[in-house]
Amino acid sequence: MSISALAVLGFALSTYLVASTPNTRYPPGWITVLSSTPGDTHEVRLELISGEFAAGSADVGITVAVCGPGKFRGELLIGGPAKLDQMRIGQDPEALKSVKPKILHGELHYFQNVLADLNGVQRVHLEMDDPPVCLVPSTLDLFTGSAEIVAGKMSAPIRTTAGILGIPSARSSYAWPTLGAIAGVEQSNLGEFTIPELAGSYTRPPNFTARIFGQGLLPSEQVLVSSPDLQNTHNLSWTRKGPLSASATIIDSQRQADLTNVNAGLGIAFGIGGSVLAAVALETTKRQRPDSASSLAAVEPTSRRSRRDLRFFVSFVGGISGLTLIWLLGRRR
Repeated sequence: MSISALAVLGFALSTYLVASTPNTRYPPGWITVLSSTPGDTHEVRLELISGEFAAGSADVGITVAVCGPGKFRGELLIGGPAKLDQMRIGQDPEALKSVKPKILHGELHYFQNVLADLNGVQRVHLEMDDPPVCLVPSTLDLFTGSAEIVAGKMSAPIRTTAGILGIPSARSSYAWPTLGAIAGVEQSNLGEFTIPELAGSYTRPPNFTARIFGQGLLPSEQVLVSSPDLQNTHNLSWTRKGPLSASATIIDSQRQADLTNVNAGLGIAFGIGGSVLAAVALETTKRQRPDSASSLAAVEPTSRRSRRDLRFFVSFVGGISGLTLIWLLGRRR
């Protein structure tokens, strides 16, 4: 019966893997830039690069690029699951230096009101003495500015894949941190803000662009749903004036086809197995108790043959299911 249980498990696993969809994590954290430059007229672009294009060996790279007249002073804030481990900072992606992140412990104030709890939020001080003149006009795709790069490993993964017992399904969900916003603060509120443990006041840059560079998709991968809509369905990337939140769900059509074929084969096997088991059970219930030793002797060989045939069939189906489980484990991505 252990082999039969393995067969049931194989069919249940394949059915789950065909239909399962991962849950998207909300909220996935936030990253923003605050300017301490009075009357700031700089243009600020905040970019998040994830996947194989991240700076160095980090899981993500964050770039703050600034153009405009005069010095720029400000803070890069990273909160929630977006916080980075193994943080590195620099202007050259090939020569980033490891640093211990500075941590805030206070609150964000707007006049006399407390807007957000910043306890545990990471901050990186930004100083750009001579940013270049902005292009006239700057566009979403064309921007030149002084840049500061922050790289590291996010506290939570951007990509989650459904699965069970270590076997992945064909669907994956992506959720990126919100760029240009602070949790608990209306996106329309640009400040002035104060943070008691930091001197001066801060504003969110009015000329702000957010950009997310996700990974390119494999030929077998297709986008099921994305927010916002993608302009290029071959890359998970978005650009927007103002704050940006992005998420997507994709499916690997080749793996989905493989899982569907396995599930169909196991379904046929279990359909046959169920019919055989039902027939054996019906025969057993109809069989009358023998009245003589001779009748008993005639029935016993038949019963032994039925049990032997049943054990052979169960072993066959169980073996096929076991091989299927081994194949699924071998197809892990």
